[in-house]
Amino acid sequence: AGNVSTKEKLPNLFDYKYHLLFDRECLPESTAKRGVVGLPRVLGMYENYPFWHKFFTELGFSVKLSPKSSREIYDRGIETMPSESVCYPAKLAHGHVVWLIKQGITSIIYPCVPYERNEMPDANNHYNCPIVTSYAENIKNNMEELRDPNVLFMNPFLALDNADALKVRLYDELSKHFDVTKEEIDHAVDEAYKEAAQVRKDVQAKGEETLAYLAETGKMGIVLCGRPYHIDPEINHGIPELINSFGIAVLSEDSICHLGHVERPLIVSDQWMYHSRLYAAA
Repeated sequence: AGNVSTKEKLPNLFDYKYHLLFDRECLPESTAKRGVVGLPRVLGMYENYPFWHKFFTELGFSVKLSPKSSREIYDRGIETMPSESVCYPAKLAHGHVVWLIKQGITSIIYPCVPYERNEMPDANNHYNCPIVTSYAENIKNNMEELRDPNVLFMNPFLALDNADALKVRLYDELSKHFDVTKEEIDHAVDEAYKEAAQVRKDVQAKGEETLAYLAETGKMGIVLCGRPYHIDPEINHGIPELINSFGIAVLSEDSICHLGHVERPLIVSDQWMYHSRLYAAA
C-alpha cells in the first residue's frame, strides 16, 4: 500500500473514543454496598457503557467490565454460538459473558435497547439494529452456564429515548432482585443521562479540535464511518492505525456529525440512529 510510515502522533478519534468510554473508575468491591455487577463489553455497550457505568455506580454497585476483545475471548464463547452467519461483533458477545461468569460474577446485566436516544428529531426514527437490540436473548437461550441458579443474568428490554419510562422499567426490573428505592433509581438515571451527554460533548469537542488542527497544518483527515463497536481494535482490524501511518488523521462520524445539516427526506429509510449520524457526517 505504499510502505509509508510516520512516527508523528496524529489524531485518532477511534482510539480516543475507546479510552474515553471504557477508562472509568469503579467502586472498590469492599465499599460497594450492593456488591458487584458484570457488564459485557459488547455491541451497544460501545455506545452506552458510560451511561450504564454511571447508573450502577450511583446505585452503589462495583462495575466489572469484561476485557478488551481478542481472539481468545472469541474462542471462549465459540461452543455457545448458534449461528455461523451472525456478525463477528455479535459472536464476540458470547466470550465476554463467559469471561464474566468464569470470574465468579454472579450478577450480569446486558440490557436490550430497541430505541437509542433521539439525537436527530427530524430523522425517520432512531432504532438500533435487531442484533444490537436483542442479542442478549440469544445468549440467554444458548449458554448453559446461565442456567446455574446462582447466576443472575438480566437482559431487560429498555428504550433510552424516554427517561420517565426508563425509570419505571429499571425500578420494576431491579427491585425484583435488589433492595433499591424508586428515588435511588430516578437519581441514578438522571446522573447517567448527564454522563452520556458529557461523553457526547467530549467527542464532538475532539472532532472540532481535530478539524482545526487539519486546517492549521494542511494535513488530510479521513472520516472512518461505522457503528459504535468499530472503535474496538479486534473489530476494526487496525484500520484507524493504518490510516494514521500514512500521515492522515482519523475522525469518527459522531465527532463531526453535529456540524452537518441533512436535507430531508433522504433517498434511504433514515431510521437507524447510528446511520443518521453517517448521513450528517457525509
